[in-house]
Amino acid sequence: MESVTFGLTTWHGDRPGKADAVIAKNYLTEDELKDLDTLTSQFLDFAEGQARRRLVTTMAQWIEATDRLLEANRYSLLQGLGMVSHETIEAAVDDLWPAFAEQRRQREYEDSWQIEAADITELLQIEQRQTADGAA
Repeated sequence: MESVTFGLTTWHGDRPGKADAVIAKNYLTEDELKDLDTLTSQFLDFAEGQARRRLVTTMAQWIEATDRLLEANRYSLLQGLGMVSHETIEAAVDDLWPAFAEQRRQREYEDSWQIEAADITELLQIEQRQTADGAA
């Protein structure tokens, strides 16, 4: 796995974790996330109105209302259960994550040495300038 982020676009914390890699929305672009947030807000506003009016709603009615909301926003409806199950994604992440994590550890180790070397070089230059100023 070459990617620094495992292909993720969002995650919790300062770097992606294995738990983030099995959540589908973490691979969405910024615009796709905004669209998802908008749809979620629309649905929750609708559900709140239903609850406030104390309307009993069956699961079949919720599914139908969700389909209508998607259609009203000109999104196509998913036919069936999708192409990849959550279990399949979990298995793929379980297989790929160890190599990704090792590459990340190696990259972070090498980066830390480069930073350390740059700091040492800077300190040596400062010391040389101070020594030259003292000799003058």
